Amino acid sequence: MKKITIVLLAGLMLAGCSSGKASKEDYEKLDYGQSKSEVEKLLGKPKSQTTDKDEIVDNITDHINEIDELTAIMSHEALEDKRDGLQEVKDRITSGKDATVAEYVYEVDDSDRPIYFVNGNIWYYSYFIDD
Repeated sequence: MKKITIVLLAGLMLAGCSSGKASKEDYEKLDYGQSKSEVEKLLGKPKSQTTDKDEIVDNITDHINEIDELTAIMSHEALEDKRDGLQEVKDRITSGKDATVAEYVYEVDDSDRPIYFVNGNIWYYSYFIDD
C-alpha cells in the first residue's frame, strides 16, 4: 500500500510540472506588454529560459539570419515585420538602455517559439503567419 501511495504521489508531482509545451490556442492569446507572470499563468513554465544578454543577442541574430535567408528567396511582409521586431529587441539590448531582458521558449505545434521580455514585459514574440 505504501508503494502505491508513493507512486501516485510521484505521478501527481510530475503531472504538475510543466513541459514547456503550449497549445497554439493559448499561445495566440499572447500580446505585447504582458508580464512574465501573465505569460506563465497562461502557458505554464517555459521549455527553457535565459537572462544572459549575450546568449539572447546570439539567438536573435540567428533568427534574423534565418529570416534574411527566406526573404532573399521571396518577399513576405509578415516575415519582414518579424525581422524588424527582432532587430528592435536586439538594438535595445545592445544599447544598454534596458536593465533586464529574458528569453522564454515554448514548444507550440512541434516548433520552438521564443518570447523576448524587456524590463519584465513582452517586447517580441514569435507569432504565427497565416497565408
